[in-house]
Amino acid sequence: MGLVHDDREPDTPLMVPAPVQVEKAARRSATQTVLGWSLIAGTIIAVAVAMKNAQPHAARIRAEDVARATIPPRLDGTHPCVFATVEGGGIRTQLGRCATPVSQQMEMDRFEVDLRYGVFLLKQTDLAVADGVPVPLTRTYASQDWGTPSHIHAFGLNSSHNWDIAPTGTRWPYTYMTLMFPDSDFLYFRRISAGTGFADAVYMHTETATPFYGATIAWNGDGWTLRRADGSEMQFPEAYAAKNLAQCAAYAMKDEAGRVIHLERGGQRNLQEIRTEHGHWIRFGYDDDARITQAEDDAGGFARYGYNNDGLLAWVVRASGKERTYEYQGALMTAVLNEQGRVLVRNQYLSGTLVRQDFANGDSYTYDYEPAASGQYMERVVVTLPDQSQQQIQVSDTVPAFLRGQ
Repeated sequence: MGLVHDDREPDTPLMVPAPVQVEKAARRSATQTVLGWSLIAGTIIAVAVAMKNAQPHAARIRAEDVARATIPPRLDGTHPCVFATVEGGGIRTQLGRCATPVSQQMEMDRFEVDLRYGVFLLKQTDLAVADGVPVPLTRTYASQDWGTPSHIHAFGLNSSHNWDIAPTGTRWPYTYMTLMFPDSDFLYFRRISAGTGFADAVYMHTETATPFYGATIAWNGDGWTLRRADGSEMQFPEAYAAKNLAQCAAYAMKDEAGRVIHLERGGQRNLQEIRTEHGHWIRFGYDDDARITQAEDDAGGFARYGYNNDGLLAWVVRASGKERTYEYQGALMTAVLNEQGRVLVRNQYLSGTLVRQDFANGDSYTYDYEPAASGQYMERVVVTLPDQSQQQIQVSDTVPAFLRGQ
């Protein structure tokens, strides 16, 4: 789903210690990328979260199970980040907090650095229709992609969109699920029902004070239903043999007022059309590699997409005349250019971890990380700001307990 961002003032500066070992952090971050979702003792199955030839009865959500599992949220759903917003012909950067993308936002043109992992994120809205609820098409690139082992999504390697969110998790035993977002952030759902199979599986999220607090995911007889405390729902298919996130992504969403967004998917489960209850739509065309090559809406808006020889998104052209071109080193995005050829941001990495950014407005940021012992996230980071002042930020306390081994 789209991004909810938080433009708070930068955190209060702290005493800056001696420089940390960036090389050490980078090596561990690279290990994190290779492991993908196999983070805890190899127990995670990338996308197959349902039993083939499933039995046709739904799991029962018991009030006593929900009551027993309900605990206060540990996190507020935000984390330290550096973000840059493109507005008109300018760009504005800030050290602040970003949020797990749990809600839709109509327009985004933004770069982020998730300081918990040293990851660069690009988020750009290409189309948007409104019908009582916002229906944007927002692309997301993540320099470290945990979604599937292949890292192939609707916009090629490491690039997805806000309608391909999907559950992942363990099977045999079915003990937890993670709701995966296009920026590789996630929400953790712990099993609250008795048993270890799929047919009686009920999971619940309690870690973050987001709209998903208290949400459940339960087997519905032919797939999975996610229901939030406000009554909104997402419907996911049976996806035992899924090869990517699109193949287990939602096919319908209903908001708290009962308004439904239909997500029509083809034989390979690629998204063909987003349709509102009053008939507004966004439609997609694909190439032979299941990558989106064009998108259009019922108001005449469109976007066209091209890819490089490595399967990465290389350019985007929109009906407005706005264009973006992307440069890479391997799968790491190193530069973003606009239609005038102006470099909006240039990134530098060390062993897969983002360590420096130079923006079109002259701002530069550098990042020195101290990794956790597990290598799966950072304990803290020293950020050098455009004025050359430094801030040390503790980031590990915003990492999900799932990654912290708690």
